[in-house]
Amino acid sequence: MLHCNKNTVSEVRKRFVEKGFAAALERKKRSAPPTPRLFDGEAEARLIALACSTPPEGRVRWT
Repeated sequence: MLHCNKNTVSEVRKRFVEKGFAAALERKKRSAPPTPRLFDGEAEARLIALACSTPPEGRVRWT
C-alpha cells in the first residue's frame, strides 16, 4: 500500500518503541553535510559570472 520495504517498517517500529512517536516520524538530523563544500560564496559567484559570460574565441559555448 505504501510501497516501502519490510525493513523500513521494521526500523520505524523499532524507533517508535525505543524513542517515541516523534522520533518515529522524523528523520535523524545529519551532523555534517553529505559532502564538503567545494566553493565559498565568493568563488561560487566568480564561477557563475564566468559561466554567464561569453565563451572563449573559437567556441560556441562553455564546456
